[in-house]
Amino acid sequence: MDMNGYWGRVLVVDLSEETAQELPLPEEWLRAYVGCEGLAVRLFRYMADPMVPAAEADNPVVFAAGPLTGAPLDGCDRGAAVFRMPDGAGIGTVRLEGAFPVALKKSGFDAIVVMGASEDPSLLSVDDEDGAQVVDAADLWNSDAEETEDAVSGTLEGDGYGIFAIGDAEGEDELSPFESVLADKRLKAVVVQGTAEPEFADPKAMKRLGDADAGEEDVAFPWTTGAAGNPDARMAGILSAALGRQFPEEELKAAAERVSTLSRAVDAAFGNDADAEPIPAETLLRLRLEWLL
Repeated sequence: MDMNGYWGRVLVVDLSEETAQELPLPEEWLRAYVGCEGLAVRLFRYMADPMVPAAEADNPVVFAAGPLTGAPLDGCDRGAAVFRMPDGAGIGTVRLEGAFPVALKKSGFDAIVVMGASEDPSLLSVDDEDGAQVVDAADLWNSDAEETEDAVSGTLEGDGYGIFAIGDAEGEDELSPFESVLADKRLKAVVVQGTAEPEFADPKAMKRLGDADAGEEDVAFPWTTGAAGNPDARMAGILSAALGRQFPEEELKAAAERVSTLSRAVDAAFGNDADAEPIPAETLLRLRLEWLL
C-alpha cells in the first residue's frame, strides 16, 4: 500500500501454534481511525470473539503504532496496546512510549496482534530481517521487568530495538491487568527491532510545524493555515504534512469522535457498561499527539 505514515500491514502471531502471518491493513481503516489507539481497537474488534470467556488466553492482544510514530518530532514515540480485561470489564488500553513503539514501526509493521498462549514461558521476537520467533524464556519468568529488559538487551546486536516486559510472573498480585493477560499467555516479553524508516510526505514541514514557538510566517505551508497559537490546527498541519494530503482540523476531530464511538461500542460488546460515557473528542484533541496519534 502506498500511503505515507503507514506500512499497511499487521503481523498476527499465534503463540499456541507458533505461527506468524502478515496481513494487509484496509486503507479505509487507516483513514477512518488515524491513530495508534483507533487502529488497535479496530484490530481487536476484528480479531476477538465476544463469546470467548474474558479470562481465556485466546483473546488477542494488539500492539499498534500510529502514523506519526518514528517521525523526527518530540512526542512522536507513542503507541498503544489494547486487550480484554481479565475480569470481564470490557477492554483495556495501555499507552506506550519510548523505544518500543518506534522499534515496532521500524520493524515494518503498523501493528502486532498476539493470539493464543505458549505452553512454556516465552519471549516473542520480531525484526525486519528474521521475522517473528517464539523463544524460550523460562530463565526470565521470575525476573522483574527491568531485569528482563537488561538481560534481553544484552543479547541483541545493533540499535533500533524496543522491549516490553512484564514483572515477576509468579507475583500475580503485583502485576497490572495487562501484565496478567500476558502472563496467562506465558509471554514474558515482546522484543521488536528494525531499520526500516517510515516515509513521510514532507518531513521538513513537519519539523517546522512541530515547533510550538514558530510564528505564523513559519507555518504557512500548503498543509495548514492559521496554525500559530492553535495547537489543534498545528496538529492537523503536522498530520497533513506527514500523510501528504490535506487533513483539516474538522477531519481530525471527526476521526477522534470515530475512535471514541468505536472504543465505547467494543467496550460494551466485551462486557462493560453499555451506558458508559465515551471519551469526548474535545478531550482527545486536547491530549494532542500523545493519545490520538
